[in-house]
Amino acid sequence: MHSVCPEAKLVYILRDPVKRVVSHYAQRMGSFAEHRELDVVLRDFENDRVIFEQYVSPSQYHLQIERYLEFFDRDRLHVVTLEELRDRPMDVINSFFDFVGA
Repeated sequence: MHSVCPEAKLVYILRDPVKRVVSHYAQRMGSFAEHRELDVVLRDFENDRVIFEQYVSPSQYHLQIERYLEFFDRDRLHVVTLEELRDRPMDVINSFFDFVGA
């Protein structure tokens, strides 16, 4: 991304990590990709690399953001939560406009 558009401004929307895991679990249950109970999945994630990669790793937002910050200055990254967007959509949208200078 940086090599193509180094002046890009990035918007990163993250979700409460626990709610994201539960939602991901529900989605996998609904598509029959998961058959275990949620408490079993959550109890075993520390000992099972597949469970960790499937459910926990995507919620490690700091690792994802650090990769962007290797190439972009911090002022080129605007971080908001999904909950903020849901609860205060106009404020968040206005913050996007301010961020990009619109």
